[in-house]
Amino acid sequence: MNGLVMTAAYTAAAVLGLQWAQYSGAGSPVWPAFGISLAGLLLGGPRLWPAIFVGRFLAGVIIGSQQPLWAELAIAGVNAFADGFGAWLLIRYGRIDPRLPALRDVLWLAFGVAASAAISALLGSTVLAASSGLSAGGAAGLWLGWWLGNVVAGLIVTPLILTWARREAYRRSLGRWLHLAACLGFVTAVAFGVFIHTESEWLRTWHIYPGLIWAALAFNVRGGAAALLITAALALIGATLGLGFISVVDESMAERVLSTQQFAAASALTTLILAAVAHERQRVREAAQLAAIVSSTPDAIVTYSPDGLIRSWNEGAEVLFGYEADEVMGRHGGFLLPPEQPEGPGGVFAMAMEQRQVELDTVRMTKSGERIEVGITASRMHSPEGAVLGVAAVVRDVRALKQRERAIREREAHLSAFFRQSAAGMSEADTSGRFIRVNDRFCAITGRSREELLGMRMHDITHPDDLVANTPLFQRTIDQGESFEIEKRYVRPDGSIVWVHNSVTALRDEAGRALSTTCITIDITDRKRAEEHQRLLINELNHRVKNTLAIVQGIAQQTFKGEAASTGARGAFEGRLAALSQAHNVLTEQNWESACLREIVEGTAAPYRRERFEIDGPDLRLPPKTSVSLALALHELSTNAVKYGALSTPTGRIHISWRDGDGRLKLVWREAGGPPVSPPERRGFGTRMIERGLASELGGDVRIDFAPDGLVCAVDAPLPRMAD
Repeated sequence: MNGLVMTAAYTAAAVLGLQWAQYSGAGSPVWPAFGISLAGLLLGGPRLWPAIFVGRFLAGVIIGSQQPLWAELAIAGVNAFADGFGAWLLIRYGRIDPRLPALRDVLWLAFGVAASAAISALLGSTVLAASSGLSAGGAAGLWLGWWLGNVVAGLIVTPLILTWARREAYRRSLGRWLHLAACLGFVTAVAFGVFIHTESEWLRTWHIYPGLIWAALAFNVRGGAAALLITAALALIGATLGLGFISVVDESMAERVLSTQQFAAASALTTLILAAVAHERQRVREAAQLAAIVSSTPDAIVTYSPDGLIRSWNEGAEVLFGYEADEVMGRHGGFLLPPEQPEGPGGVFAMAMEQRQVELDTVRMTKSGERIEVGITASRMHSPEGAVLGVAAVVRDVRALKQRERAIREREAHLSAFFRQSAAGMSEADTSGRFIRVNDRFCAITGRSREELLGMRMHDITHPDDLVANTPLFQRTIDQGESFEIEKRYVRPDGSIVWVHNSVTALRDEAGRALSTTCITIDITDRKRAEEHQRLLINELNHRVKNTLAIVQGIAQQTFKGEAASTGARGAFEGRLAALSQAHNVLTEQNWESACLREIVEGTAAPYRRERFEIDGPDLRLPPKTSVSLALALHELSTNAVKYGALSTPTGRIHISWRDGDGRLKLVWREAGGPPVSPPERRGFGTRMIERGLASELGGDVRIDFAPDGLVCAVDAPLPRMAD
């Protein structure tokens, strides 16, 4: 409560109280301002006393008091002093809880109210006696009315303000609010019948007590004070107007007011004491329940005083640490700390005192000297006024939990290492196909970084042609939990293709819902290339075998035509097969991928004297088909040279040259030093095979010139491009 609010509230209440003044501007038997000032000082502190002085003086000015100025100032000072003294007494010595939850709080409040009211009445009546010339008897009557007026306000208004000033007072369910409304409604109805309604002669003042008891037992001081305010207000109104039961008993207004004050004061004290006792019993039951919980819990619960001494030690602490309660009570908690003192010399107690609340896992020592892992939750305890009461600590044995945690961490570390270091690519994706985790091998296979992949879906890196088969399988795994395997292609950022074999499995929760999918990926690009290469080789081998058989068939037909049994025919046939075999040998050495032209030419010259051949040309590599055709053609040329050309004489020579001319093979067979040459009358098999068959196989031009000084064969054909 701040000063301005206090001043305004006190002024308004003082103006209301002065309406019953026995003397102009003073001596009122009803003084609600005292209850407001005492509550304000208890909540806001004695520093608010100027608000009382100012408020009392303003009230006198507002009502037009007939008292001298010095008297008005003196009475304002008296009220400020007396009210301040009462608040100081309750704060300094009473140490009351503003919620008034205990009997001692109510009794101290009653004592403080009575003492403060007595001082105020004594000093105030003295001032009025001096300013108005009162007799001793008049001053005594004034003192009694003044004192009772303050006591009634102090016992009703002060507890009402104190108990309803906190937010917690309004945190109640709708049912509790309706219950309170019913209780106060009952009190209002009965009080109206007793103090206002003139026709309710059968009602007596004691009829109000069931309602007050109801309020006190059900809602403690908070409800009792509210019921008392209603009762006192209606009683004073009835006394002023001469209505109700009290007016029948007492004829004069002074007597009615005095009787009403006495009734209100006695009712207030009785109701407040009953409410406090009921509240204490409720707190005792709650404390007993809490004590039973603390005693029966398997956790160790230890409380410490503000200086770090153990104040309570439950059975859980005895079981956990091995110490009986009488062995540790009053000792400092440091004996539980291990030698290394992980939290410092003060342990968790010092941390809680500094930080207010602490939660940590640490180590403690048992009576037997065993180190045990414990989890501690410690918090600083405070009184309702905010005073530090010490520290409460809950200690739990976490050895089994820590062991399970370590086992889980070890398994997780093992699985994580397996995931990271696996030779196979591993990935996890959510139900939409978006990557959640990927290992290094998967990044290497896809050619992307981990950061890049975690922002992509499986669909983003799969070859579009393979999504047709992949997507339905993936969705079936999500919907039905069926694992699947698939061979498909990933597209790398540079556009290159990598073939993979994926094994996909869904991870599901206990309800069977898919959480994510895991995939093991193996790079099968080399295998796919090998399979493709093997397929091409088989196709090529089939084709070449067919060609070879066709060649052999043609050789046989030409060789044995008309002279199948002659020795010369068989020799020619065997020579041609040998040339074909030699070409195949060269290709076999190169895995039938290509053959070196120089090796083919040297293989042709090998059966003869090497010095009679001049070989000139670069190391060109030819595909298998071209190699076989050239080998057969060179064999025919060398066979013809042995029979009719340069190799049929001792001095004959053969020059074989070739070059790569802008992607075309330029090969020339030139004979010299042999017998004179003349064109034959008819073309034999060898000549036709060279001119027609070789030209057809090479897709180029082959010419044989029977020049007189030696045969010349020229080949001009496209040079096939070899794969790197």
